[in-house]
This record gives sequence, structure tokens and C-alpha cells, in this order.
Amino acid sequence: MFHNLRSIDLPTAVQKYTYTAWVVILIALSVAWRFVLPPPPPPPPPRHSGKSSPRLPPPRSSFPASPFRLLILLLVTVLLDNLCVHMYHVVSSGNVIITGCSSGIGRAAAISLAKEFDAFTIYAGVRKQRDVASLSDEGLANLIPIILDVTNDQHIQSAVQLLLATKRPLVALVNNAGIAVSDGPIEIVDLRRWRILFDVNIFGLLSVTQNFLPMLRSSRGRVVNVGSIAGDISQPMWGPYSSSKHALEAITDSLRVEMRTSGVSVSLIKPGEIKTNIYAKAMLQDPEGKLNKEASKWNVNESLKKVLAQSRGTKEQHRLYEPGLKESLKFVHHVATQASDLECPTVIMTNNAITHAITSSSPRTRYTFGGGAAMWMANLLLPDKVTDVLHHWLFNLDGWQFFHGGPGTVVLNCLNVFFYW
Repeated sequence: MFHNLRSIDLPTAVQKYTYTAWVVILIALSVAWRFVLPPPPPPPPPRHSGKSSPRLPPPRSSFPASPFRLLILLLVTVLLDNLCVHMYHVVSSGNVIITGCSSGIGRAAAISLAKEFDAFTIYAGVRKQRDVASLSDEGLANLIPIILDVTNDQHIQSAVQLLLATKRPLVALVNNAGIAVSDGPIEIVDLRRWRILFDVNIFGLLSVTQNFLPMLRSSRGRVVNVGSIAGDISQPMWGPYSSSKHALEAITDSLRVEMRTSGVSVSLIKPGEIKTNIYAKAMLQDPEGKLNKEASKWNVNESLKKVLAQSRGTKEQHRLYEPGLKESLKFVHHVATQASDLECPTVIMTNNAITHAITSSSPRTRYTFGGGAAMWMANLLLPDKVTDVLHHWLFNLDGWQFFHGGPGTVVLNCLNVFFYW
């Protein structure tokens, strides 16, 4: 599958002069195109009318611009590269701490890094003792599960002291811990659930980052935040989750610039639909998110009742949102139980992105991929009023079925390939 492909870093000189390399390639293609194209046909012979023939303009050069203009363009891009493209120190051995490793992206990344890099000791944060046992059963000597609830200050301080005691450099902090409250429109989602979500997705992440930054600054390590394309695309019925990922976008952008002079790289992983149990948790209203017998007997009306039972507002308000909520629940059920690897890729993609962000001398500021990533690009390019209509059709109505199991499935799969890691 395409998502099994790994990134291949170009030579350091090419990475350092990225913009210059692009300009040189474009100039070369332009020149080659002019030579490949057949010459234009000669002009028709002038008619003899007794008057002198008009003077024809000189033939155009095969080059797109004069040598002087090309030199200026190259000098500008070289200057741009020297000012903007930042190369980072690569820490080849030491500790990596990852939050939210009980399942999904965090667990997969911890195991993948431990298997691939013997010089790294991976500290995998989980909230429950049974998850510690589950990770220990992997039999990897350099994978050490620890109890780390990102909303618990005592857990965070214990983790800091544990890593300081090893006297090894901190290679990277991977902020992966996050939750998604179940579907619900902004009007009726109880504020208590908003606070729980932001406590984990934002304030917990901030607390962990603040406490580990001194170690990262000392080692010139990396911060890798796991966000979502929901940070750019706020689809209806997922307002709470999307708003937390919007906040993470701002935090990551500010922190990246603040850490620039310290040599600490800050990257944001922005997956689309990835096969993890976050969708199962939202669908089943089950914090464990296990697709058990209840999932196989899933009924949209029963799931709707569960969502509305924990929502605020009147029955009249609830009825206003029932059609859109049903479509959102059906979409989540499809992603959690029926989507193919092309529709909804596996965690191999996030493993590759996190590995590159930690080990490359030129890590990306953002890694965007996964199911629905093409919609992220459309959201950047199209006017808001156009994307509003698209989101209404896709998520409030039944437009998502056109691309998931309908005639547009092949189109969606082809578009997703362009965003495969």
C-alpha cells in the first residue's frame, strides 16, 4: 500500500536551499519546454502593394528571461532560503516521551519507535495499570510504560523527575493524548463536556510541554504535537473537538517561533481520518472504544438517544438537530467499522510522520495526510461560502455517502493517494 512508503530526505544542501532548488527546476523546465516545442510557423509573405513591408519584430529568445533577471531571481531565493529554512540538530540517542499511549496513534508510535531505534528509550504515558501491562507484554526492553494522566500535575512532575534521573538527553516530546466528545451541535453540548475536552486536549498538553521544555532546550530536542485536519475544517456536529484542534494550531505556531533560537523543532501532525478507536469511542459512548457485540448491533436511533440524553436544551432544540446528528453518527459508524484502507488509512502513516519529525534535520512544520485530506486543501483554496455549502451537503445531509461507498469513492481514494506519506 502507498502508506507503507517512508520519507526519503534529500541531501542537506538541497534541503537548505529548498526555494532556490524549486526556482532552478522551474527555469530548467521552462527552457526545456521552449526547446522541445516545435518552432512557430513562419509569417505569411507580405502582399506587394507598392508600399514597403512592415518591419517584423525580432524573434523571441528561447530563454524565459534575460540572464540578469534570472540572476536577480536566484539571488532573492538564496537569500530567502538563508533567512527562512532552518536546519535542526538531530539527537541520535536518548529518551522520547509520548503521551496517550493506551491505544491508537500513541501506542502504535511508541512501539514503532522502540522497534526501529535501539538508541531511543521510549517512555509511553498511559492512564491505567492494565495499559502498562499491555505495553510491557510487547517485550521491548527500550519501551517503558508509565502512568501519566496529562491532567494530573503529580503524574507530570513524576515523569519529569524520572527522565532527569536517567541523565540522558530528551530527544522528543510527542503530545498525543487527546479525547473527542461524542457528536453534538454547539447549542446543546453541555459545558462540562467542553471543559473535560479542553482539560485534556489543551491544558493538559500545555502543562506537559511547559514542564519538559527546559530539558528539550538543553538537548535541542523536538516537540511533536498530534492535531487533526479538524483544526482547519470545522464540520458541523464536531464543534467542540474542532475548536480544541484550532487552539492547538495556534499553540504550535507560537511555540515554533519562540523555540527557534533555542534550536528546538516544533511540528504538528494533522491526520485526517485514521483507523483508530477514537471513532469507536465517540460512536459507542464508551471510553474504552471497543468494537464489541454492541457495535455489530449498532442502531442510529439508539445512538442518537444516548447523545441527546447527556445534552442540554429542550426537546424542541433537540429535534432541530436530529437529522444532522443522525448523518454524523452514520458517518462515524462507517469510518469506525467499514472504511477501507484507502478511505481511512492505518496508523502506519502517523508512525512515519512522527518518526520523520523526530529524526530529520529538516522536519516539516506540518504533516497533513489521511482520509479526507483533499477536503483540507479545498477548504484552504475555496471561499468560505462555498465550503459552507459543501460541509452542509456532506455532513448535515447525506453527501458523505457519495464518497464513502457511493459513486465518488474511487475519486476520494485517488485524491487521498496524493496525501499519502
